[in-house]
Amino acid sequence: MGKVFAVISFLPPLLQYQDYGPGYHHHWGPMWGMGWGGGVAMMILWVILIVVAVYLLVRFLQRERGAAPHETPLQILQKRYAQGEISKEQYEQMKKDLGG
Repeated sequence: MGKVFAVISFLPPLLQYQDYGPGYHHHWGPMWGMGWGGGVAMMILWVILIVVAVYLLVRFLQRERGAAPHETPLQILQKRYAQGEISKEQYEQMKKDLGG
């Protein structure tokens, strides 16, 4: 949590608008007219937020699918036997087939 706070605490100075005075005219549009202090920093922030959202969505969807991807076939077999999906004879035969 401390690392997240450290990163967030650097954002406000980066997002401040830089006023170049009344005679300054930019030709890059509103995003680039603010320089690194605004437009580019906001674009980087949005990219980071989108990457984090996609990462969290993928983790959530993997968790919803059921079996963890790191389970071995023997662990899955033991779980099925414990839940009563297969009989003891089926368990023993499948365990023998798996080499366990």
